[in-house]
Amino acid sequence: ILCKTILNDWDYHYKHEKVIQLLMETTFFEKCVYLCWSMAIQDPVMYLDDDLKADMPLDKNTYKEFVKSGDTVVYVVWPALFLHRNGPLLYKGVAQASWKKAEQFV
Repeated sequence: ILCKTILNDWDYHYKHEKVIQLLMETTFFEKCVYLCWSMAIQDPVMYLDDDLKADMPLDKNTYKEFVKSGDTVVYVVWPALFLHRNGPLLYKGVAQASWKKAEQFV
């Protein structure tokens, strides 16, 4: 019984390692690593916008709305991708929005 409990505990605590190991054997993982590496070796490196935070105004030139429309960021689903910091936009990010102005009057 003790051995079974220890093995179950071991399996539970290291289950994520099994999932990661399985993931690392997929083509998807290889392509993700290739993409990240390609982004990192650019000179200058590509830039994922991590400056957008909740309650900031949503720039619709840089971000698409996720499920709800609005003028204020609730959370970022996927950051915008730029050729480099302060460079041209390569791909719009996605953010969940809400109408901040309308909520102030409720």
